[in-house]
Amino acid sequence: MSKLKDIRPAQNGFSLIELTIVMSILILLYAVVSLNLSNARPRSSLNTQITTLSADLRQQQLKALSGQANGGTASEYGIYFSENSYTLFAGTSYSSSDPSNHVINLNDDLIFNNINLPQQSVIFSAGTGEAAVYDAGQNSVSLLNSVTNVSRMLTLNAWGTVISVN
Repeated sequence: MSKLKDIRPAQNGFSLIELTIVMSILILLYAVVSLNLSNARPRSSLNTQITTLSADLRQQQLKALSGQANGGTASEYGIYFSENSYTLFAGTSYSSSDPSNHVINLNDDLIFNNINLPQQSVIFSAGTGEAAVYDAGQNSVSLLNSVTNVSRMLTLNAWGTVISVN
């Protein structure tokens, strides 16, 4: 029986020091992950808008090629740029009063900071889809994320194609 008295019951659980170390490591991991994810939305916002704008440019060019909206008769189509939005329009020039215009507003953190295009617009010629008014010195538009201060520039060629996104 004397051997039974010397046996101590097993200790269950963790010590306070072990718990403190584990909690410190978890808090540190949470801080690193949350800092990395805090810039994910602004970066994603800029890239998504660049992709959408490129697709809208292609769509307007294809409409000019095919005459999609005018019963098969080719017509000019274009995009007009302002600081916080861009407008898809039909015709040889932009008219703010045209009810068929389609305005696309940018996210609150995005602006066009450098619109280097003739009359702030790109117009695609009917039947060919080429840029109607092209100037090699005026062929780009820049989009700025005001939160991250990152800017991306789209450059067009004479055929109305996006040739670079920097």
